Amino acid sequence: MRFLPAFFLLLAALPAFADGTLSADDVRADFRQLYETLQQRDSELFAHLDKPHYDSLYQASLDAITADESVPEMAKRFQRFVAAGGDSHARIDANYAAFRDYLAKGGRAFPLSVKLVHGRYYVAENRSGLKGIRPGEEIYAINREPIRTVFARAEQNFSSDTAFMVQTRLETDFPMALWLDLGPAADHVELTFARKRTMFHEVVRFLTEAEMTANARKQPPALEVDFHRKAGMSGRIGYMRPGPFGDWGGQDGEFDKYLGNAFLGLEAHEAQALLIDLRDNPGGADAFAAALLARFADRPFRLHAQSPPIDPYPLLHFSGKVYLLINRKTSSAAAMLAAAAQDQRLAIVIGEKTADLVTGAVTEERFTLAKSGLEVAFPIARVTRPAGESAPRSVFPDLLIETPVIETPVDPVLQDAIELVTEKLG
Repeated sequence: MRFLPAFFLLLAALPAFADGTLSADDVRADFRQLYETLQQRDSELFAHLDKPHYDSLYQASLDAITADESVPEMAKRFQRFVAAGGDSHARIDANYAAFRDYLAKGGRAFPLSVKLVHGRYYVAENRSGLKGIRPGEEIYAINREPIRTVFARAEQNFSSDTAFMVQTRLETDFPMALWLDLGPAADHVELTFARKRTMFHEVVRFLTEAEMTANARKQPPALEVDFHRKAGMSGRIGYMRPGPFGDWGGQDGEFDKYLGNAFLGLEAHEAQALLIDLRDNPGGADAFAAALLARFADRPFRLHAQSPPIDPYPLLHFSGKVYLLINRKTSSAAAMLAAAAQDQRLAIVIGEKTADLVTGAVTEERFTLAKSGLEVAFPIARVTRPAGESAPRSVFPDLLIETPVIETPVDPVLQDAIELVTEKLG
């Protein structure tokens, strides 16, 4: 089984976006096909929004289709309808492809990254070129509208199970959300900040990707997280960053080879504890998550309640204390790995809670709308975390390490994690 991340998307993997204009009759035909097919095939469709309310929304949305529409406008309309169901695995990804194509053609977008901390929104990265905006500064309003109101409207474009999940997604996708909200003709916004108890406003012009990249080079360096697999030692502590769960380099056995070398190194250096870094990990196939867990489990385990028992790996098995470092973007099978280790007391989970859920829908299928060619994803399987908890929720760490708004190249979260593990070793 392959777990699919609820909010992690690789834009390069999306198909080319279909353009063109369809008649109102064709738009309505696709909309009917959308809802009818979801009712037939998506068993989770009414899990969060009951059928009477969904039927009412469907009829109101259908009645609102009165004129010809471009495929991009259809995608926006249809995605908002699907997103109303509150299921992250039911979605139409065409907005991503449209935004990608818009940027590739020299389109301009909002040049700041925003981070949510305790319900407040901060500048995480400033690629605007404006010196008056400081990284880490709180944003209070956009175009004189409270930022919470803007984000609440932006959330309607994303399929998500929880508010925290969609807010985490918007940390990456807010430029696209603003583009969907304001339209491609918008070329700036006004942001409101407060400094020394004085409110002030900054006009932020939208920029091309090339302009943003050039401005980013002038900013203080920030932490860059990549998917390269790493393994090493920090004193008595072994460190692993396993990357996505799959043979992503295109060679079969690549992940197993990485695990073998990493655990051989732990044995050679007589590591007393192991820190496995799952931050920003998008997950992948559950077989790879199970292969990693088998390297340090001291007894048979389950990856989730529906999986058969899995025996520990007999060779190069690590028997010291294991810590799993997670954050809000630990997703899919990586989040399930953390939940499995936590539920069966095979490791201590540290960091911050995940946005992705570990009980619920996990795999997807797709169907294509006949008139527009838009692809619709929907869930086809459901799993429960090993503890048997039926209510979907995040993975909560056993020991909290908060992620700061600005993460510098020294990686403060990792340094805190190593310090915590070192203290536990005594």
